[in-house]
Amino acid sequence: VFDLGRTRTHKGPILMLYYQGLLTQEIARRTHHEPHRVDKYINDHQRIVTAHEAGHAFDEICLLTGLSSHLVRQHLDWYQRFANKEIELAATE
Repeated sequence: VFDLGRTRTHKGPILMLYYQGLLTQEIARRTHHEPHRVDKYINDHQRIVTAHEAGHAFDEICLLTGLSSHLVRQHLDWYQRFANKEIELAATE
């Protein structure tokens, strides 16, 4: 469980499994979460990353997604951490 600020969260481990290529059902089983909650975390993450990659400013991402600045910052941090590992893994194959 990652501690990235105000509260402990399970989103980080869920997103780490997502970047490893696991599907919703397997992530839900491993993290003891409902599949619809896992999908929500992944969908929020994808919306944030898509806006970020499209060049939107941080404040715009918060506005476009309707998510708090704290949550958007967490997702961008996870994206930097997990996406880079995915790139490193692909380079070694």
